Formats: sequence, C-alpha cells, structure tokens
Amino acid sequence: MDDVILSPAQCVIARNLLGWGIRELAAQAKVSHVTIVGFEKGQRRTHASTRSMLRQALEAGGVEFIQSEATDEHAKVASVSLDDGSIVKLRTVSSPE
Repeated sequence: MDDVILSPAQCVIARNLLGWGIRELAAQAKVSHVTIVGFEKGQRRTHASTRSMLRQALEAGGVEFIQSEATDEHAKVASVSLDDGSIVKLRTVSSPE
C-alpha cells in the first residue's frame, strides 16, 4: 500500500466500478455509511485507519491500486477486474497540498 491510502475520488470511482452502493461499501469496510458519504463529498476528515479499511474493502472486491508510471507524482492508477474477466484501469490526479 502506498503513502496515499485512498482519496475521495478514488473511493467513488472504485466503488462505482464494483457496482457497490455506499451501504455495500460500508458493510464490507465495517464503517458507517455516513462516514463514507462525508468522505466522498470531501466534507469529513477521516482517520488514516478508516481510509485504510475502505481501501482494503475495495481491494477485496477486486480493485487493485497501483503506482502510476506517469511522471506526475500526484497521479494514481487503479485497475479493476470485472466479472466478465475484463480489466478497467483508471487514473486519478490530485493537486499537491
């Protein structure tokens, strides 16, 4: 797992690629759905341990977060293996803080 555990954008995209609603992710990660709503909207600061639990649940569902080979140090790539055997890759770029 790399230094950036999970961004709100990665959470939304990965959750939707898996076809999970907020309550499904909450059940899988064992966190409150209210926490996920606030996190995804950027309205709630979450502990690193909570973001880690969300990421682990997404990974258990089939998402693989991989380090981007792009030169942009803020770019992150995730790939998702779908039920039909296809793999979807997504790239998120966050602004430096």
